[in-house]
Amino acid sequence: FPIHSGLTDSLVLRFALSEQTLHALDSLP
Repeated sequence: FPIHSGLTDSLVLRFALSEQTLHALDSLP
């Protein structure tokens, strides 16, 4: 099936942002 790069990029970006947010919250005292 064809992969929609726009949708994939947005999903990857959202995942990366959520990962950064989790790491930032973990680093808080």
